[in-house]
Amino acid sequence: MAGSRIINEKKYVIMPKRRYKMPTVFDVANYFIVATRCDCEDEINDDVMTHMKLHKLVYYAQGFSLALNDEPLFDEPIEAWEHGPVCPDLYQKYKMYKRTPIESSLSMEEVKQTFTEKQIGVLEFVNDEFGCHTATFLRKLSHQDKAWLIARSKGGIELTLEDMKQSCLERLIDEG
Repeated sequence: MAGSRIINEKKYVIMPKRRYKMPTVFDVANYFIVATRCDCEDEINDDVMTHMKLHKLVYYAQGFSLALNDEPLFDEPIEAWEHGPVCPDLYQKYKMYKRTPIESSLSMEEVKQTFTEKQIGVLEFVNDEFGCHTATFLRKLSHQDKAWLIARSKGGIELTLEDMKQSCLERLIDEG
């Protein structure tokens, strides 16, 4: 709530400090949907954003945020489903797309307003490293990650933040 203060006979409105609001999984998804569209326009990426690909990019964004910044990017859980990591909330929103391209009318400028500079760095890293790959490739890649393997061995339950962090740290070391 804004307050006011009188200084030298002038009234100034004092706005409260902006509190950091954690992005949602939908904010992260919007980033990748728009980033893929931008890459396609530049002919860098000839693949489209599908439902399955979106889940894998969101999973890697969460894991690398934990590995690089030691903090989650969003609160929504990710589970180990048959075709790889899936965020159930995101699945419900985009399931009607099946294998057809997901598009957005948002601009990258609009999307980036939701994130801090550190978060944008993670999103750009994930998009650069994984965004050019197909959904099928990312599915196979995610099936090699310990986070998915551990949760799958327990019946497809939620991937833990610690397991996602460790899986992505291992990827960084392997690529190192």
